[in-house]
Amino acid sequence: MSLVISAVTAGEMDARDKQVLRSLRLELGAEVLVEGLVLQYLYQEGILTENHVQEIKAQTTGLRKTMLLLDILPSRGPKAFDTFLDSLQEFPWVREKLEKAREETTTELPTVARLLLALVLVLMLLGLTVIDSLWELSRAASGRVG
Repeated sequence: MSLVISAVTAGEMDARDKQVLRSLRLELGAEVLVEGLVLQYLYQEGILTENHVQEIKAQTTGLRKTMLLLDILPSRGPKAFDTFLDSLQEFPWVREKLEKAREETTTELPTVARLLLALVLVLMLLGLTVIDSLWELSRAASGRVG
């Protein structure tokens, strides 16, 4: 038996894009995105398999169909999010919302990285290693001192 992995789905979706889908999950579910051409476009582009399409269509409500699509997309490779955006021709307001959330998430990531770097530098200036500091923080948080 040979395993064939499509180049489209090799790897994982970017963590930022997964976060965007997760943060807008309820709003996206309310849009019933699986009606129309969305599923067919994702299938055509190799993001969804025939089994995925059948499984999604078998769901009893539009909400369940959309939620299942949102469950499947993160595992469908690094191009899945952009292809999903492309599939939203009938839902331009949803596409705009996703793109805006993606931009906001992108700008937040460097801020977090800078804060972590600043923390590490302060700890180093104090003569502490990150491991020692984390150990002391965890001990203090659990009520054990010394």
